Amino acid sequence: MALLNKENIHFFSDNGPELRLGSSLMYFYDFEDTDYWYIDFHHGWNLIAAIDFIPEEIRDRIRSGSATLLLNNSHEAYHDPIEFIYRYFIMDLNFPPAYIRLLTESASILEEVDRVSKVFSKPYIQIEWMRIFEYNVKQATNIENYRKLNTLEIKQYDKKYLNLNRRWRQHRPILVGLLELRNLLDKGHVSFCKNVDGQNWDSVYGYLQGSVQHCDPELYNLFQSNRDRIESIPDMFLDTPELYVNQVQVDNNLDYYYENTYFSIVNETNYFKDLGEGLFLSEKVFKPILRCHPFILVSRPHSLSKLKELGYKTFSPYIDESYDEEINDYERLKMIVNEIERLSNLSEPQLVEFLTAVKEIVEYNYQLLTNKSSALKDNFVTALT
Repeated sequence: MALLNKENIHFFSDNGPELRLGSSLMYFYDFEDTDYWYIDFHHGWNLIAAIDFIPEEIRDRIRSGSATLLLNNSHEAYHDPIEFIYRYFIMDLNFPPAYIRLLTESASILEEVDRVSKVFSKPYIQIEWMRIFEYNVKQATNIENYRKLNTLEIKQYDKKYLNLNRRWRQHRPILVGLLELRNLLDKGHVSFCKNVDGQNWDSVYGYLQGSVQHCDPELYNLFQSNRDRIESIPDMFLDTPELYVNQVQVDNNLDYYYENTYFSIVNETNYFKDLGEGLFLSEKVFKPILRCHPFILVSRPHSLSKLKELGYKTFSPYIDESYDEEINDYERLKMIVNEIERLSNLSEPQLVEFLTAVKEIVEYNYQLLTNKSSALKDNFVTALT
């Protein structure tokens, strides 16, 4: 049993196929249970190009069940691959769903599998929820200069929170804008820079006009009436000016900010439902866990619930986490800002109580993360059958 195309692995993206000599998947799979043909890809539509790279003899083996098609999207949480898999691999190529396995970082992809399988009247494909980002953050404890941070000391905090922003996914500048309008931006250490990936406030206002105007007129009018103030928010940098560079790694450049604030605002990768993406627990949430920092999670609903399923503790009642149950994306964002405001204005006795209470939680989470096994994945097949 083996990885059949070990020396011929390609990554398929909008830039075309790219030959790769290896994959992070090797940390999670030994490929000894069966023979696999492996495809690494970005979006669902990129799978169409991958079809031509599957030799006819491999297609026959997948059809007969003597090999499995292994589709790796474990670095993303997109749901669009599901329809492409059913349309092109199952319907056109006649691959049995039982011999197609999708690796994903979406913890909520089962609903999409269920929906699409019913559309095509076909059984479920195999799904595995991979947690490569959790694994990567855990591995940071093995680096030579790693040190456990001394956070949540009882002292005066000139800045209350840490909020890291890189790519301009729409929820991030909207949150920063709301913090500015609540006079909260100066209370935190924030990284935020216009024109990352070519985006700026014009794109945000276009999104507000197209998606928010009718769904939440209050939020829309608030941004429209304060446009000059919001667009004058300066560029803000912390550990690096290169906010266009992916910051997956864990290093010591942010130690000061963790140790001199008492909570994080984690702006996850996915937030708005209308952008069509899944529940994604990336390195962004596991970093404050590693750094012993309480957090508010700006993400899809039920993200905190999913963390608790993995064994982690969250911070209720010391942080009001009712936002995690709010389905309406705009209401959830306003609830989050309300809680940021409350935490940023704790009195001295309230702050001492908060720091004392959450210290035990962050220590528990730190020990859980750093002692986890290397095989951070869950097989969803049984949940679907």
